[in-house]
Amino acid sequence: MQSPRHHRRKQGRDRGGGEWNGLGRSHRRRVATRQPIDGFIADGKCDAAGRFWAGTAAVDGRWGTGALYRFDADHSVNLVLPGVTCANGIGWSLGSETMYYVDTPTYRVDAFDFDAASGALSKRRIFARVEGGGRPDGLCVDSEGCIWVAIWLGWEVRRYAPDGRLLQTVKVPTAKASSCAFAGPDLDVLCITSASEGLTKAQRAAQPHAGAVFACSPGVQGLPAARFAG
Repeated sequence: MQSPRHHRRKQGRDRGGGEWNGLGRSHRRRVATRQPIDGFIADGKCDAAGRFWAGTAAVDGRWGTGALYRFDADHSVNLVLPGVTCANGIGWSLGSETMYYVDTPTYRVDAFDFDAASGALSKRRIFARVEGGGRPDGLCVDSEGCIWVAIWLGWEVRRYAPDGRLLQTVKVPTAKASSCAFAGPDLDVLCITSASEGLTKAQRAAQPHAGAVFACSPGVQGLPAARFAG
C-alpha cells in the first residue's frame, strides 16, 4: 500500500452550515429545522435514496446540545437523534441494511438497523470502540463493505471489517485526521483531510502539514457518492 502523500492545503474545518446548494446545482435553498441549530454542521452525507443526513455540534463543545438531522427530497427536515455532542462520520453498508454513525466524544462507532425505504433507524449498538489514543471523526465505506474511520488526535485512519474487527491502519503526519473519502477515476485513491485548529505554535512547527489533504492508494476501491434527490 502506498504511503499517504501531501496533496494540498486545507484551512481547518468549515464552520458554516444552514444553506444547502443542491450538490453543485445553480440554485440555493435555505431550509429551516423545527428547532434552532445551536452550533454548526460538522458532517453530512446522502443515503442511497438521496436523503441528506447532517449532524451538528456546539461551537463551544457543550455536551448533548447537537443533533442528527435528515433532509428529505421534499426539503422537509427531520430531527433523528437529539442529545448529540459532536456528530461526525456517517455511512451505510453495501446493501443499506446498516447505518454507521460517530458521536466523537463517545470514542466509538455505532451501528443502526436502517430502513432504506423510510430512512428510519432502530437497534442502536456499538460497532467498534476506538482505543489506543484518539477519537473517531469522519468515515467512509469501501467496495468490500469495510469502514474507514479518521482518528482525531490519533495520527491515523483505521479500516474496520463489517464485523467490527480492526483490519488496517494508515498513518498520517499530523495528529488531527478529520475525515476520509475515495476519489479518482477508479475510486482507488483514499483522500484524508486534516485540521490545524487548536494547535500551539510549537505543535504547528512540529506538524507543518496540519490542515492538509493527504492521498494514498490502499489497494481497495471506494463507492460512488449518492446525490441529493431534491
